[in-house]
Amino acid sequence: MSRADLWAFPGKASRQVETTICELSDGDLDAVTAIVGSFSFAESRHKEIIANLADEFTELGINRVFFLARFDGQPVGMVQLILQHADNDPELADGRNVAHAHSLWLKKHLHRRGLASDLMRHVERQAAERGFTTLTLGVEVDNVAAVGLYKKLEYLEFKRKQGRVPSEQLLLLRKRISR
Repeated sequence: MSRADLWAFPGKASRQVETTICELSDGDLDAVTAIVGSFSFAESRHKEIIANLADEFTELGINRVFFLARFDGQPVGMVQLILQHADNDPELADGRNVAHAHSLWLKKHLHRRGLASDLMRHVERQAAERGFTTLTLGVEVDNVAAVGLYKKLEYLEFKRKQGRVPSEQLLLLRKRISR
């Protein structure tokens, strides 16, 4: 997927900028870690996220497909498509009808510009092309901006569960998709 838009940059003239989304290969882990590295986390949390991504990367081409968004040639966002066994919950991904969108990351300075919607629409199309009819995702209840994005994209809540720590609650959302 590719699109060109007119973007205004502070202190500079507006110009056309191309955004592309493509499937990652196993040599692209550095691009993904650069995106995550743009967020402000405690060092221990940052290391945990990078370690998790490295583990997830081992399933590349087997159970996961990673998509990378480039803005003006630079990696700025990513999302994963999990085909089966998401959190060992067949309601999230069953390998036949239901797939799971996971780990949508977009560099903060590009939030609210439509790129997250582009990434989600892309992963929806990719799941549909692989024969899936439903796409699920999980989002922290207190991530108001992300919850708003997913509701705007017509995802509906189907259950809640505890997140990775006791104080974290996740909304599990799903959407019917078609080719």
